[in-house]
Amino acid sequence: MRNILGILRNASELQRRLKEAEKQLAAEKVQHVSADGRMRITASCSLELEKIEIDSDWMQENKSTLEAALVKEINSALRAARRKAADSIPRLAGLAGLMPEDLRP
Repeated sequence: MRNILGILRNASELQRRLKEAEKQLAAEKVQHVSADGRMRITASCSLELEKIEIDSDWMQENKSTLEAALVKEINSALRAARRKAADSIPRLAGLAGLMPEDLRP
C-alpha cells in the first residue's frame, strides 16, 4: 500500500517529466540503411518519418520490387525508433528517482 501511495504522490511530476521526454524523443533520430545499402530511412523516435533516400540506379528497377522494399525498410526504421524510444524514456524522464526503490527496474 505504501508503494502505491508513493507512486500517486509523484504522478504530476511523472506526467511533466514524460511530456518533456516526449519532446526530447521527437528530436532524436534513428537511421536505418538497407542490407544492400541502396535505401536509407531516417525517422524520429516519436515515429515520424524524416527522410527517405534511394539509390538513383535502383529507381529504374521494377516498381513493385521498390514498393515492397520501401515498406520493409520503413517498418525496420520505425521498429528501431520504437526500441530507442523505449530505452530512452526512463532515462530522459528521470523515472528511476520517482519510483519506490522496490519497484525500480
